[in-house]
Amino acid sequence: MSALADPRGAFGWFREYADTLPGAWQDYLVLEAGASKISVYEAQRIPALLQTPAYARELAEADPGLADDDARDRAVEAMLARQKAILGDRKPDIHLVIGEAALHQEVGGPEVMEGQLGLLSGICADSGAITVQILPFACGAHAAAGVASLALLQFAEAPGLGLVHVGGVTGGVCLESQADLDTHARVFEQLRAFALSPAGSALRLRGLANA
Repeated sequence: MSALADPRGAFGWFREYADTLPGAWQDYLVLEAGASKISVYEAQRIPALLQTPAYARELAEADPGLADDDARDRAVEAMLARQKAILGDRKPDIHLVIGEAALHQEVGGPEVMEGQLGLLSGICADSGAITVQILPFACGAHAAAGVASLALLQFAEAPGLGLVHVGGVTGGVCLESQADLDTHARVFEQLRAFALSPAGSALRLRGLANA
């Protein structure tokens, strides 16, 4: 897997912030820089690739692993550097499924959420390389009901390889076996099928952003 990491030098952002990134999360981020397809499910928060600085700062405030304001500031800086590296010139295929609960979890209060939902609404309307789908409460039981955060990386240079990251408080865990890749790919396909369409998701977000 290491041969797939950072083919275009995007890994540079990570070196500067390695001291602030926990455990298996570091392994994921190294390979994310070289992925051609990134699939992410978040149940209760906006995915980091689309977080506003204000939203990310509020999450950092609640993170017990960040000891002081300097560490929290560094965490937000790392998130912004990651966004720049992944969403800049590389433009991988990104598909995000966001649980409806994340849209109602009032991180930082109304002003912060207004900015965050406005950003999401604009990205949904853009219909570019990033696809956003909302998993509504009404979808009922689904295969990722016991998972708060799930990410799947795929690589055009090696279609048979990939990486799964299951989130956790201390950095989560990375899975590389073919069985794990196949299982989590099926889970993500179910999430996509159960979620609102990209157009329906854009409509839902527009309504919340303008509420």
